[in-house]
Amino acid sequence: MTQEEFASRVSKKFSDDDFKLIDFVYMWHPLISEVEGKDQVAYLFNQFGIGIFREMEPKANEAMRIEVEISKLKKEIEKLTQELADLKK
Repeated sequence: MTQEEFASRVSKKFSDDDFKLIDFVYMWHPLISEVEGKDQVAYLFNQFGIGIFREMEPKANEAMRIEVEISKLKKEIEKLTQELADLKK
């Protein structure tokens, strides 16, 4: 979501730094829907302000860390699968 798109959905002002945090939470928090996420974060900001996003940031960080680890492990599985296939040749 762009900053302009977010601004069109909310009634409160926010800084560039606020938006960076909001966007991070939007991208990574496990409770933000992939389908309705833009509406969810706009609602949260309109109702609770930037504070709710500060509270959600640790969980978003953890979700991002886990996703990165999953990605690494998938690549390792692909590599090992290829090595096994090569041994069977």
